[in-house]
Amino acid sequence: YLEAALERAQDPATEGPRRARLAPLLARAYTHLGRFDDAARLWTLALEGVAPETSDYTSMRRTLGMTHFWRGDHDQALLPADQERER
Repeated sequence: YLEAALERAQDPATEGPRRARLAPLLARAYTHLGRFDDAARLWTLALEGVAPETSDYTSMRRTLGMTHFWRGDHDQALLPADQERER
């Protein structure tokens, strides 16, 4: 049902707010199912709708890094932390 909700949230008029709420929920579900590639794609999508100075952004960046780690992409997992240090 989350996938269907995300598809319906693609309406350009409401895309940003709806997608920002739905993408993290579906990303978490994908993570729990071991669908790490799908989860990483959605965490990246969710980050586009969040202001970089917010705690939500930092939390999502961390979770994206952990998702890369869990799928075995350790170099990619370190990128969010490295980028945060450079800010």
